Amino acid sequence: MRLIVGLGNPGAQYRGTRHNIGFEVIDVLARRLDLRFESAPADAVLARQRGPAARVMLAKPLTYMNRSGGAVQALRHYFRIEPEALLVVADDVNLPLGRLRGRKNGSDGGHNGFASIIASLGTGDFARLRIGVGRGDTRRSLTAHVLARFGADEQEEMEAAVERAADAVETFVEDGIDRMMNRFNGDREAPCRRVPAAAESEGRPMSETRQYEVVYVVSPEITEEGVTELHERIAEIVGQLGGSIDKTDNWGRRRLAYEIDRHREGTYVIELVTGPGTLVTELDRRLRVMEQLLRHLIVRVDEDLRKARRARERRQSREQRRQAKRAPAG
Repeated sequence: MRLIVGLGNPGAQYRGTRHNIGFEVIDVLARRLDLRFESAPADAVLARQRGPAARVMLAKPLTYMNRSGGAVQALRHYFRIEPEALLVVADDVNLPLGRLRGRKNGSDGGHNGFASIIASLGTGDFARLRIGVGRGDTRRSLTAHVLARFGADEQEEMEAAVERAADAVETFVEDGIDRMMNRFNGDREAPCRRVPAAAESEGRPMSETRQYEVVYVVSPEITEEGVTELHERIAEIVGQLGGSIDKTDNWGRRRLAYEIDRHREGTYVIELVTGPGTLVTELDRRLRVMEQLLRHLIVRVDEDLRKARRARERRQSREQRRQAKRAPAG
């Protein structure tokens, strides 16, 4: 079992900042694997595969960056994760914007998150993937820089970098750290999987219509009227991106599995969205900056529906063959 930890700061005010790029990579991986986050036996949220074929678990510490080590050590201890099976993903101001760099081990490099993990584990012998967020204006304090959001001219490159970082993590899970380093270190143009593998293998273009389930949790401070207005705003965005909302389910206010931004409750809304493959990345980016949302998740569902339909057709075909064999000869 591999443990992939993305570093960041919890809270809506930190979404989309340079320091939270590790969280973004974990979110992309969770969507690709169709995993949902749940409470963990540590100060973190966890999304993990289950069953005999399970290979990976994804974690986001809910501590602030400089106290990430306690959560990582607790997860390692509870799930008995071997040192070589741990990969930590975080930002790096010393790398150019969008550049990736994997390492088998090393020092903290001035990064508070890595410093905390090294202190808690008592060693720097764990794999890490750093994502360049640039240093920017050196007259600006480093703290202000990493807690700032990316500029409009940086967004496209960083979105591509997050996707490449997710590809790198998948390579680590499948083939190990050496293969990940050889394939992705220092190359901004490393292969980037922007569409699910199933779609690639079937040669379906990004323009093909797909279905997504969009789940979001609205802050309890938002009234029902506000939730309705938020839905209308999201529907407008989906329309601008060439899609449509086919169904909306408002589950009302429910207790959260874990505290988010000091809230114990939130209003759950599920939208069934149809649109092109290009829709999901931009919709995710728009939702991330909506302060009314505590959390959101986008999961592609048409693949599951297609698989279920194929399975049903195979069962029907087998039944027809059995009936044909039982039929008396003419």
